[in-house]
This record gives sequence, structure tokens and C-alpha cells, in this order.
Amino acid sequence: YGGSISAVLLITASYFGNLTVIAVSVVLSEFIITTFTYFEFRKVFQFNYLKPFIMVLSLSILIYLLSLFVSIPSLLSALLGSATLLILSIWLRVLTEKDIAWIKARMAE
Repeated sequence: YGGSISAVLLITASYFGNLTVIAVSVVLSEFIITTFTYFEFRKVFQFNYLKPFIMVLSLSILIYLLSLFVSIPSLLSALLGSATLLILSIWLRVLTEKDIAWIKARMAE
């Protein structure tokens, strides 16, 4: 259900053509999908990723708000934002060494 709700939200936001509305709809869509996924996965796996999600969401919103005040090309802004998000996620222990090892193993496959 989460994907269908998100699709309607994204299509509706893109109809207006405002980049800020589209960005907010992407955040809301990810939140909706993650919420539905969280409750489904919680039935099978007993782990809590709500706290890391909220931290990453907060960091992402902060980086987006900072990008509104800095006028640089979009590609450079995306690269800097992604690098900053990755570094802060490691620094705040959202990504652990175990997570990084898992990511490296999947990339090597």
C-alpha cells in the first residue's frame, strides 16, 4: 500500500512543477514507504531501524535547507550533500562498522 500512496503523492506533486513541492513529496513518500516496510519487517525481524531513519531524515532535511542558502551547481550540491550525509551517518553511529562491512561485501559481489 505504501508504494501506491507514494506514487500518487509523487505524481500529484510533479503536476505542479515546483521543485520544492516535489522534494517534500519525495521525503513524505520515503517516510510512507519506510513506515509500511517497518511494520511489515517487524513481524519477521526483531530489530529497530526507526531511530537511524529519523536521524538520517533529519540530517537530510538540514542539508537540503543549507543548500537553499548556498548557490552552487546541482551536481556539486548533490555530491557534497551525499558525502556530508555519509560522513555524519558514520560519525553519529547510524552506520556501524558491521553495516559498512556488509555494504562492501555486497558491492564486491
